[in-house]
Amino acid sequence: MSDLADFCRSIRRIADQTGLPLSDVWDAYTHGPDPLIESREPAHRLAIAPITMSQANDFIAQHHSHSGPVSFQKFSLGCFDTPEPDRIPIPARDHLAGVVVAHRPASRHLDDRHYTLEISRLCTDGTRMAASKLIAHAARAAFAMGYVRLVTYTLLTEPATCLKAAGWRLDGFTAAKSWDSGSRARPNSGRAFARKRYLLFDPKRR
Repeated sequence: MSDLADFCRSIRRIADQTGLPLSDVWDAYTHGPDPLIESREPAHRLAIAPITMSQANDFIAQHHSHSGPVSFQKFSLGCFDTPEPDRIPIPARDHLAGVVVAHRPASRHLDDRHYTLEISRLCTDGTRMAASKLIAHAARAAFAMGYVRLVTYTLLTEPATCLKAAGWRLDGFTAAKSWDSGSRARPNSGRAFARKRYLLFDPKRR
C-alpha cells in the first residue's frame, strides 16, 4: 500500500511541477510508449566505437522519436553489429544499431564547466541491448576523461529501463521548455517536452 501511495504522490508532484493535467501524467506513466523498445535481435556481436558528430546526427535524424540532431558535442559513440568477435567495427561496412552523444549540460545550473557532462542523445534502431551498451560505455568514457557527474533527460512516458539498470537515479522533473535562447542558441534543441532528469556519479570519486 505504501508503494502505491508513493507512486500517487509522485504523479501529483510531476503534475504540479510540469503544469500538465493530472490525468495526462497518469496516462503517460501507465500507458506511455517506450521509444527504445528493443525489438531487433543483433545478427552477430555488438561493439562500441567512436563516431563523428555527422555520423551520429544522420542516425538521430532517421531514428530519434522526438529530438533532432545536435550542434555540438564532447564525443559520440556508435554501437555496431559486427560479424567477427574480435574485429574493430568498420562504420562503412558494419550495421550501425545505435548512437549516444555527450556534451556540456544544456542547463546553466548544472554546467560547472569541469565535472558534469550531459548525455544528450541516446538512440537505437531497436536492436536488443544496444541502448544498455551505449549508456554504459558513454559513462565509462566520461569518467575516464575526468568527469564526476553525468546528467540526462527522458520523457515522462519513457520507463528509462537501461538507465535504472545502470545505476542512474531520478533527480527531478523539468517543465516543457526549449533550451534554445538568445544568449545560448540551440537551433536543433527539438520540440519542448516535460522531462525526468537522471544523474549518475563516478563511484570512485564521489
